[in-house]
Amino acid sequence: GAGAAIESILYMVIKNKAKHVTIINRTSDKADRLIRKFSNMASINSEINTDYKFDLVINGSSAGLTGDFEPIENLPLDDKTFFYDLNYSLVETPFCKWARQISNNVFDGIGMLVFQAAHSFEKWFNVFPETSGVIKDLEKMRE
Repeated sequence: GAGAAIESILYMVIKNKAKHVTIINRTSDKADRLIRKFSNMASINSEINTDYKFDLVINGSSAGLTGDFEPIENLPLDDKTFFYDLNYSLVETPFCKWARQISNNVFDGIGMLVFQAAHSFEKWFNVFPETSGVIKDLEKMRE
């Protein structure tokens, strides 16, 4: 995906000195827009370069939630690659299932959900709530 959530994440990834960024999207319009927006900040493109391994793969598409997830072939991945799915579900998403075949460094959007809620709570009540217990409880619900 190449929507607003990915745009925010992309900004932080580049700000933290990513050397190369590859954006892959089902339609080229959104990917091209992000490439134009960030091309002055980093090496960013939509072509897969197999000269280096991907350190991080982020799924920003909801397609996997409806069973439409199709892994991209020939990505330069290994067991050190981190995978992050912005989606979350009581059952493991197809993206996370695929990623676990490659690496144990697989995470989904539960943390993002909990921290967005925590920041909203803080805005309303001027107190940042404890979050680790909530995440653990949600993880237990999946077992």
